[in-house]
Amino acid sequence: MKSDVAKSTAPPIGATPGVGRRKYLYVLGSVVPILLILHFSLPFVIRQYVLYTLNKIPGYNAEVGRVHVNLFRGAYQIKQLKLQKTSGQIPVPFFSADSIDLSVQWTELIHGAIVGEIQVVRPTLNFVNGPSPGTSQISLDKSWIACVKELFPAKINRFEFNHGEIHFRDFSRKPNVDLYMTRTHVVAVNLTNSRRLSQALVATIDAVGEVSQDGRFKFHLVADPFDDRP
Repeated sequence: MKSDVAKSTAPPIGATPGVGRRKYLYVLGSVVPILLILHFSLPFVIRQYVLYTLNKIPGYNAEVGRVHVNLFRGAYQIKQLKLQKTSGQIPVPFFSADSIDLSVQWTELIHGAIVGEIQVVRPTLNFVNGPSPGTSQISLDKSWIACVKELFPAKINRFEFNHGEIHFRDFSRKPNVDLYMTRTHVVAVNLTNSRRLSQALVATIDAVGEVSQDGRFKFHLVADPFDDRP
């Protein structure tokens, strides 16, 4: 009886005790340093890439605070972003934001689509009218859109603009003009224009906010973003 128990509990012939554990520790010891290197180096590399990409916009200079990377979410955050016109004749940046989160839109993976989403927190847009090009910033050209696309490898399907401000200013007037919208919340979905993600080939944009001090606004827009005339 004792011999039967001994036989049933004995290790298989040729097996070396602790080999599986050593292999596990070896793999763990190889993976952990790689993850640590990525954790500490990726924010620096991505920050330099963001600065390089945004500084390609003609006539504007980009400033970036910190960058946080979350590998598990497939996301990174840009902190304290500011885009300032290089002419130096406009006292406010064209665009600034406390943070911008660019991530994979995980809810759409079940549809077989790898797309991204952007969430912008406390952004401010300053459109400025002036007597000369150096004192004006009133439009967005194709170079802006091209740079935004370069910041994230996947197509952007959802965009959210939260707690934002939009100003129209004219510093050449006395007193200065400042027409503004505050507490602006904008959500745009299905921007990739794909039937995988929606039954219709249209994008929807919903926005609410406050105008000056007492006004309110709300709108709902449905459009085909890839049409010649959206």
